[in-house]
Amino acid sequence: DTVYIGGGSLIQDKLGIGLVTGVLSFFLQMVILSKILSNNVKTLPIGADKLTTKTGMLYAKIATRMLGQINLRDEESKNNVSNWTSTTKINIYADPAYLLAIQDYTPQKKKILISLVFENIEFDTLKAVNDSIVQAFESRKDDLFYISMEKRENDELSLYRRLGITESKILTPSNIQEATIAIRNSELLIAMRLHALILGHGHTTLLGISRTTKTSAFCKEGNVPYFDLDHIPNNLAKVISKMTIRSLADFELQKEAASKKIKLANSFFNDN
Repeated sequence: DTVYIGGGSLIQDKLGIGLVTGVLSFFLQMVILSKILSNNVKTLPIGADKLTTKTGMLYAKIATRMLGQINLRDEESKNNVSNWTSTTKINIYADPAYLLAIQDYTPQKKKILISLVFENIEFDTLKAVNDSIVQAFESRKDDLFYISMEKRENDELSLYRRLGITESKILTPSNIQEATIAIRNSELLIAMRLHALILGHGHTTLLGISRTTKTSAFCKEGNVPYFDLDHIPNNLAKVISKMTIRSLADFELQKEAASKKIKLANSFFNDN
């Protein structure tokens, strides 16, 4: 039998790492346990960031060398993994979320939807970003809404409330289908969360906010304008306005890129 391990950007130490704590530590533990159960252990299409700690590099080397095959979701992840393994077979596919099809909904295209997350980011940084978004769409404040992709109170919901967003402006879908419809119904999605961007890719105009490899890689491959939280541009409100115009102009390119990703996502299931 084959054991598959998945769960997003599993090879990363940006959010912290300890002997048995952190995402990468958990990934290594899962690989070890899986090897006990099966000699053939592979990953679902996952993400791999640049590693910044000696512990992270060590854990990544051990984990990837124990895998029979590592499947990744973008070329940037492949380049990162190639830095610490030359023996494990590496394939590039796409995130399975691309295959989510929603039937029987009528796009409304009225809302400007915003998706922000905490994840080890200073509140002042997120507040400055949100203030710039509001400034960029000053004439359309009534159309600005925020989506919570997580139900955990200590993530998006607490952030939005701390930013002073009223409850009536916060969308809290109860499942992935409702989230997808809300995203695809929007006129514009400005998002940090990768899966919000994936669910909207090719369906609505996108603008990305990058905090890790996964978001920047998605935006580069998907023809989606973005800015990096580690290098926030001056006059961000004006930059956002210009990026929105560019995204509208490049929408057909985004649709083409999304179509290629759908084929790659299907290829994973055909090959495995």
